[in-house]
Amino acid sequence: MTDTLTPVLESEKVRQELPHGLAVDFDKMFHELTGRRAAKANRKRLALLNRAAPVLRSALEPEEKVLYIAQGMVNNFWEQYFTGWAAIYRNQTLLIATDRRFILLHCDRKGRPCHFANEVPYQAITKLKGGGTLSSLTIGWNKGSLALAYIQKQDSKRFHEYWTEALTWHVQSPIARNLEQRNHLCPSCYTPIEQLIEACPRCRKYFKTPKAAALRSLALPGLGDLYLGHSFFAVLEMIGAAVVLGIVLTMILTSTTAEEYVGSAIVSVFLVAFYHGVDALVTLSIAKKGLIADDRKLAQRE
Repeated sequence: MTDTLTPVLESEKVRQELPHGLAVDFDKMFHELTGRRAAKANRKRLALLNRAAPVLRSALEPEEKVLYIAQGMVNNFWEQYFTGWAAIYRNQTLLIATDRRFILLHCDRKGRPCHFANEVPYQAITKLKGGGTLSSLTIGWNKGSLALAYIQKQDSKRFHEYWTEALTWHVQSPIARNLEQRNHLCPSCYTPIEQLIEACPRCRKYFKTPKAAALRSLALPGLGDLYLGHSFFAVLEMIGAAVVLGIVLTMILTSTTAEEYVGSAIVSVFLVAFYHGVDALVTLSIAKKGLIADDRKLAQRE
């Protein structure tokens, strides 16, 4: 009798903690209700769902349902190569499967939505493949792809299953969008937008521009990240710039001959140009990931 009641009691317990006012397909989100491992996974998904709920209430279209959620990291080789561990923190992403699309919310390490949001309509996806050394999930479309690391194998299977199921439902969205690619979402009204632009055509919200971010970092490493809202990393990059400047000044001031001075000046110019240039390129890449509002926040409806 107890074994029979356990799934029912667990189901009621989880239902009571679901975020209010958010359309969730309970059976798909919590497909298993018994066992210690299932309980742990359900608690994690429930926590992520509650953290994302204020944004999802604003981002979901009429009658759109949430099917599944997981947290991973956008895997960008060049950004990780030049910034190391910082890329792990900057690229945290919530992947949400609905009955129409994948929604990707930039988030912090605890799964709290931060700066920008994107979407991939199910019709656009040409490849959805899990696996790899980092438990990754690759989402591919006609002219691009996105790899998310640290998505568990069982989660990858669920995303693939719900994607294939959703394609057979033929759910029509009332909002026009490009169905052949990843789209950016306006952080204010969540209108799908094909390209990085200066203002939303619907709500006229203005966005941070990649060009402005890159130019700031070119002038002084860290300024671009500060502009985009990455204050902690901006401070680290400014410290790095100060270290490079200290090395440059030391080289020049300790030169004793004209030849040493010229050599030090050439090396100094190269070091400064390299550090500033790399920081500008990395900042440009970061700024192109999504539309970031002037207040650097995603609209939330409690």
